[in-house]
Amino acid sequence: MPRPTAGLRLAALALAALPAISAAESSEPSGQGSSSKPAETKLWGSAYFQVVAADALSAQVKKWGVAQETGLALNLRSAAGLELLSDFVIPVSLDRDLSLNTVLQQLAVRLALSDSVTLVAGKQRLNWGTAKIFSAIDTLEARANPIDVRSILAGVAGVKAVFIPTDWLSFSLVGLPASELRYSGGAARADFVAEDLGLDLGFGVVKYTHLDWSAAAGTTPEKLDRVALMSDGAWSAGSLVLYEETQLRWGRETGYQLPAMAAFNDLGGRDQAVLRGVGGMMLQLDLGLKRPALLVAEYLYNGDGLTTGESRAFAADYAAWQDSGYPSGARVPAAFTGIGGFRRHYLSAALQNVAVNRYLLLGASGILGLDSRFSRIGLSLEWDPTQQTSIAFRYEYYMAFLDGADQPTELLLIPFRHRAALTFTTSY
Repeated sequence: MPRPTAGLRLAALALAALPAISAAESSEPSGQGSSSKPAETKLWGSAYFQVVAADALSAQVKKWGVAQETGLALNLRSAAGLELLSDFVIPVSLDRDLSLNTVLQQLAVRLALSDSVTLVAGKQRLNWGTAKIFSAIDTLEARANPIDVRSILAGVAGVKAVFIPTDWLSFSLVGLPASELRYSGGAARADFVAEDLGLDLGFGVVKYTHLDWSAAAGTTPEKLDRVALMSDGAWSAGSLVLYEETQLRWGRETGYQLPAMAAFNDLGGRDQAVLRGVGGMMLQLDLGLKRPALLVAEYLYNGDGLTTGESRAFAADYAAWQDSGYPSGARVPAAFTGIGGFRRHYLSAALQNVAVNRYLLLGASGILGLDSRFSRIGLSLEWDPTQQTSIAFRYEYYMAFLDGADQPTELLLIPFRHRAALTFTTSY
């Protein structure tokens, strides 16, 4: 979402926390909030190629699998101020335990009607959050399990209008037509920036439709209306940034039921107030290297988590559904994208941009499920031979601490224990 320029400056540290692949997810050049028209037509974007290898945990496939994908972001701004924003992810080699379907992340047109009014129509990204590892206010976009940090930025189709009456205030209105996705409805949001105080705050309300698989008869979900209030903010003081995301929703997100699984009820959560929240910090550290390193730490309270009894019931249903040969016909159904996670408390920390030399960066990160005895450790190595090009290698190890075979674990949703990715990214 375009914000006042001051808000972009507050986010400068946040941008440094993104991995190399984020260049392929970027859809705008610097000066995002400005609606000034260029003197001539401008073309920019990025592309990446990625190879992912992982060891499958499923009973049917025990060997290592490899998947390849490529992504392309193409953006065009005419001299008249009309912009085309597009972003594609295309699997090159499919592996059923690793790959997504072809994803059209973004295909939209943006028009600056004036210096203070902008319209965006088409498939676009509508996650307004500030968090870098977990997300709590991503109500408008399909979300991955928060313990699987690989982004699935599918985007949603709709129309967004942005009004920026002053340098410290902006408003956004979004209309979403009904579709096959989980969401339809609308959203409104206001952003406040106090540059002198280092504050950037956002408040919004969302009305959408959720597909309830728990009450589904066969494979047809029930449609339920949902209303959510959301807030996010960042406070910057020198090299330190503190930020938060909060979402208050009425009605539990019941994506835990899978098509053709045994019945797993909603447990009476349709009118229940559900809170999800993220608190985090980013700190630039001078380690005496070529550039400052970045320390990131986040805590997630996942209000959609399951109790011990609920998670055991789900684990039993999942095992029975798996043993019956996946009668819905999908190894990892789309319903999984609605799962907020099994438990409620997660903690993550990362040390990034550790500059060995001018071109070589190291990073390390970890996620710990405080109430699920689950952990993920990630190591990254990035080589940036030019400002526009990077080659990155990332290794991740997932581990669950189990007392016995009957104990459920988040690994039910992650079909591998080791994962390695090699990514080449270039921008133009």
